[in-house]
Order: sequence, then C-alpha cells, then structure tokens
Amino acid sequence: MIIHVKSYDEFKSYISSSTCFVDFYTSWCGPCKMLTPVIEELDENGSFGDIKILKIDAEECPEISREYKIQAVPTLMLFKGGEVIKTAMGYMNDSELLEFIK
Repeated sequence: MIIHVKSYDEFKSYISSSTCFVDFYTSWCGPCKMLTPVIEELDENGSFGDIKILKIDAEECPEISREYKIQAVPTLMLFKGGEVIKTAMGYMNDSELLEFIK
C-alpha cells in the first residue's frame, strides 16, 4: 500500500517505526510520473514485502525536503530505524528498484 504523506509528524512516525521506501516527487516532474507505475506494480506484486512505501510531494512538504536536502526529483530513500540507509536520484526501472530495496 502506497501512503501519501502530508505532514512532518506523520513522516517521522512512519520512519521511526518501520522500514520505509520514500519517493520524493513533484506533480510536474516527468521522471516522477514514469516512476509511479513502476512502484505501483512492484507494490501490487508484493515485491516490497514489509517495507512501507511513502510518497512525499517535495513542494507540499518543504520542511521534510529541507531536512533531507532534496534538490532533485525523484529522490528515493530507504529508511530503517529512522535513519537513511540508501539514497538514489532519478528514474529506476523495476529491476533497478528491486536491487535498491534489497
């Protein structure tokens, strides 16, 4: 299930209690639009397992974007125990995304 995060407190709650894949995007970003169906398909196939999928509009949540120094979208982050363990920028196909979340 993909969760659209709308607040800083909601975001902090998720990343502190779960392993989370976070997709920072904007509504006008072409590569972000291309990435969304890839994430949705992998989610439907159960490829994320217990990892929570969070989508954050970088413009609608500037506090989070500033804290994590989001300068380009899409920016993808993997959180465990509230800490960033992996970061990548740009579009990924399904196999690249699977490798990222391993």
